[in-house]
Amino acid sequence: MSLMSRRRFLFGAGAAVAIPYLESLGPRVARAATTPKRFVVFYVPNGIQASDWKPENRGPELELAPALEPLRSLQSKLTLISGLANAPAQRDEDGAHARGTGSFLTSTAILRSEDRLENGVSVDQLIARGNPDSRFPSLELGIDGGAFSGSCDSGYSCAYQRSLAWSGPSSPLPKIITPRVLFERLFGGTSVARTALDRARKSRQAASVLDSVRADAKSLSAELSSPDRRKLDEYLTSLRELEQRIFAPPTDVCSVPELGPPPNRDIPRHVREMSELMVAALRCDLTRVVTFMLATSGSNRSYSFMGVDGDHHDLSHHGRDADKLQKLRRIATWEVEQLAYLCRRMDEVEEGDGTLLDHSLVYCSSEISDGDLHNADDLPVILLGRAGGALCAGRHVRARDREPLANLYLTFLRYFDRPESRFGDDGTHELSELA
Repeated sequence: MSLMSRRRFLFGAGAAVAIPYLESLGPRVARAATTPKRFVVFYVPNGIQASDWKPENRGPELELAPALEPLRSLQSKLTLISGLANAPAQRDEDGAHARGTGSFLTSTAILRSEDRLENGVSVDQLIARGNPDSRFPSLELGIDGGAFSGSCDSGYSCAYQRSLAWSGPSSPLPKIITPRVLFERLFGGTSVARTALDRARKSRQAASVLDSVRADAKSLSAELSSPDRRKLDEYLTSLRELEQRIFAPPTDVCSVPELGPPPNRDIPRHVREMSELMVAALRCDLTRVVTFMLATSGSNRSYSFMGVDGDHHDLSHHGRDADKLQKLRRIATWEVEQLAYLCRRMDEVEEGDGTLLDHSLVYCSSEISDGDLHNADDLPVILLGRAGGALCAGRHVRARDREPLANLYLTFLRYFDRPESRFGDDGTHELSELA
């Protein structure tokens, strides 16, 4: 029996809503034997200053640098790795953001061209190939949009900065960047390629996706134990609240743009809604692989919503200016707060012998380490979760100097039962420190 046939859905007119595992529907031992592992990539742009993330010590006595304070409650499930370098990203003098992001998950030197793409297959896609029965083998998500055409950095195609996932050497995968589209993709039974008018009309309709499956939910509830009925009710209530926030009616059809969210959007709310949908997709086993870009590579985003003047990219060229460094720390702390929120929500989901976070590997990093130097050595590497017991967490691992980042990805592949002998341009062995 396939994973899809074992998974439980609520059905209604034009909708199939996945629900989390309920003990009443199957024995615990069967669930424990098949608890899936999930892989989540949480990308942040423009680097993170070493003093803001890197501990002074190593080993199990993990000390948190200032920007990582939001992760304190998850410290036992946190792993920091220093010393890793992505050498394939440094084989040119210009275009550091394009090179760093293009090779971020591929560890492959990219081609400098506006209209011709040349890259490797990204590690997330290799992991996704191990889940052929998933409804969505992988989800590519983000906050900012933009076309793949043209050059965005020193003659390199914009595709390198606007996508993390590569299914082939010339095949970057586009992101879903709006909560509405993602909700419809996951729970609405509709195509992601809907027009702005269609989405606006959907927003004005009284019927909810969850309303359409109400009868099936009532029928299923009669079969459940009291704890499972509460669990199902809490899940559907949280999903309805999220749906209502996302589909708040616009004031005018033209206020729903075809490409990306409207200007001056509420970025914190946007990120939280995407995070909630990621958790729902993972919890219901709709997908096991997610890549998420908190902002586009080389982002010029303004953080005025948190009282920080100047755009992020300009600030990252800090020149050791104390004011810019202080602002960068505030931005990095906010980024880590978003990561912490996602991981706390995952850790609240009980699953098998642990939580959703315990059975996941959440990988956070950036295309460069220091925005002023544009270097790709001693990259920030922040891991959360235990990958189903494969990773011993709660420590700082100091790899040998300039250890290839690709070797970390070889380790990831083993965690997800997709072992390879080589990866990218310079991956030749797993990290012995994580064995």
